[in-house]
Amino acid sequence: MGLVATSTAAASGTPDVQLSSSASKPLYGESSDVSVAASLANGQPKGYNLSFRVVLPAGISYGGGSTITPTSISNAPTTGKTTLIFSNVSDLIANSTQALNFKVNHDPLVYEVGDSYQIDYQAFVNTDPRLVPSFNSLGVANAPSYTGSANSSTTTKISAIKITKSEPSREAELLRGVHDHQTIYTLTLRNNLINPTKATTIDDWLPAGLEFLSCEGTDDHTTDAPTNPGSTDEYPGSGAIDVAAVTECHEPALVETVKTDPDGAGPLPDAIYTHVLWNTGDLTAGQTLTYRYRAAVPLAENTLDWNGASAGDGTAPDPASNKQAVNLDNNNGPETTDEQALTNYALAQGDYQGTRGGVQEVSSDHSITRTAEDLLVWKDGSSSVLEQGADTSWKLTFKTGEYRYSNDITVTDTLPSGLCPLGPVNYTTGNDASDSECDPTGANPDVAYTSVTENANGTFTIK
Repeated sequence: MGLVATSTAAASGTPDVQLSSSASKPLYGESSDVSVAASLANGQPKGYNLSFRVVLPAGISYGGGSTITPTSISNAPTTGKTTLIFSNVSDLIANSTQALNFKVNHDPLVYEVGDSYQIDYQAFVNTDPRLVPSFNSLGVANAPSYTGSANSSTTTKISAIKITKSEPSREAELLRGVHDHQTIYTLTLRNNLINPTKATTIDDWLPAGLEFLSCEGTDDHTTDAPTNPGSTDEYPGSGAIDVAAVTECHEPALVETVKTDPDGAGPLPDAIYTHVLWNTGDLTAGQTLTYRYRAAVPLAENTLDWNGASAGDGTAPDPASNKQAVNLDNNNGPETTDEQALTNYALAQGDYQGTRGGVQEVSSDHSITRTAEDLLVWKDGSSSVLEQGADTSWKLTFKTGEYRYSNDITVTDTLPSGLCPLGPVNYTTGNDASDSECDPTGANPDVAYTSVTENANGTFTIK
């Protein structure tokens, strides 16, 4: 999130080193996280004594964070710049990558919101393990000391505000159901560390397959559910939607169903969305706001066509009344489906009060995608560490959504080579049936295996 990544760099020599780099987009006054990674493709000869050279522009300084302390050369290779040398970081073998992570700081007296800076990166290796790449007094690599090299660069823009969106579901999957499977979306708005940003707002667009439920205690405004005509229930016996507790929830300024393209030329389609607006006001330097709300996947998608609605004539409720929240009257669309992608997009805007005077209109956006599900399976282990000869237990958890049941479920679980399934018998049949490490220990599965097959590569297929 917020990373400015470059394409794999140009390389020369032997081995053919590939270099990639990225740098986070920082708030004004905040450090940027930088990463540079060297790699060798399959079939390449070994590269020894990998060393990195990083050139920082004027006003940018090393901010620490690396496990390897660099040699820093001021005013190199030219006046105002700084060259960092990370010498002899590691060796590189084929089909491997070595990454280096650190932070950089920008000088607020040199840079302002909207300014950009470029960082240049180089990697050097040698086919001779006895030769370490060396550099002159200006930090420039000495040509005889390396046989392979690559270069890359990043361009980073400084921001006034930053919005991030999150949702806690495992594997980014949402079970369908507005009554039983509500989830919480979190919007976090951060201001820069130097100057205020005034008149800020957050606009959030929920896709048609996601129902905005707002805060705890919000009334169910459904008057005639298209999925259960003539009733306020989504389906017979469902009852009203009860919005569960959620902390740091704020009443929006408006909730409206619209057909729009919320990110303009971005990847989101021109489609039906629930648009939610919050007026978040003036932010002081370093201030952070958190806005949370509940949402869920309904039985059918939202549309612009309304049934009874609050006015009783099928017109949409006034957006400022917030009666379009927790309202299924316009769920006239197709049924939401298993594995349906649901992309939720947020945009923060405001008036930044600049150090150099004047006001800048600034913005920040972020989107996340979840998928709608009718059946979930999670796998958990009893330990994060596997020890030689030790037993471990594994748990499969299944969950079904509100609208569909699942029957005749078959589970296929592949155990990697090095582990064997425990049960009433020794299941090693493909290699040596007397392998004692797979003998029964008294530990049996909660539900008996339908079948266990040992494969030629040492894995086990369990059903």
